[in-house]
Amino acid sequence: MDLKNITAEKERINTELNIATNIQKSILPKEFLTSQGNGKFDISATSYPAKEVGGDFYDFFFIDDDHVAIVIGGDVSGKGIPAALFMMLAKTLIKKEALYESNPKNIFKNVNNQLARDNSENMFVTAWMGILEIKTAMLTYVNAGHNPPLLKTSSRYKPLKSKPNFVLGPIDDIDYIQNEIKLEKGARIFLYTDGITEAINSKKEFFGEKNLINILNNSDLPIRDLLVKIKEECDEFSKNLEQFDDITMLILEYKI
Repeated sequence: MDLKNITAEKERINTELNIATNIQKSILPKEFLTSQGNGKFDISATSYPAKEVGGDFYDFFFIDDDHVAIVIGGDVSGKGIPAALFMMLAKTLIKKEALYESNPKNIFKNVNNQLARDNSENMFVTAWMGILEIKTAMLTYVNAGHNPPLLKTSSRYKPLKSKPNFVLGPIDDIDYIQNEIKLEKGARIFLYTDGITEAINSKKEFFGEKNLINILNNSDLPIRDLLVKIKEECDEFSKNLEQFDDITMLILEYKI
């Protein structure tokens, strides 16, 4: 293949990757408006893929007038286009199932069975989902192999522990266990992928959960500004090193 054809092929690949990037960005929900929650809660989220396309995702949506869902997923097996496609499929299935099923554990079981069908590559994705009943502040949640969110109560953040369950995708007929917690006024729940905690500096040190919690506990910022600060702190920690993994964050604040 001559230089002209090689150049044309590279341009074609770059164009297709740019299109894939734009498609992937378009399926993530846009900024949540406080008015949508009638002032009772607020949500903000952001995602920074390490490559042109990523394997992380987040979502938030109303199931009905009194229930809102928050979802995060990452650690899709593999990288690049296959991981991005599997991520998009998982995100789409979770939202579709949530329109018919009210329990997160059943949503994940149904999604897992669909992902496991014809999954010859044994791909998987970790995910965490919570459904908030707005009037009672009850949050029902399930964890499929994802790192636990960080919950703010009494001005301090700590991991919201639960049984992690199995990841979504490789094996069907998995029974998932869900948990419940009543959110206090002013509570915040911070969801993230391990692109933050596993960011590495020049000394081969990890950013780590302890460092993340320390930033959260010492930053009394509005939720949108808080996400910006965390990303800036992560970038400062890694200095000029290339971002190795996708970084995705979502935060929900229950106000009343």
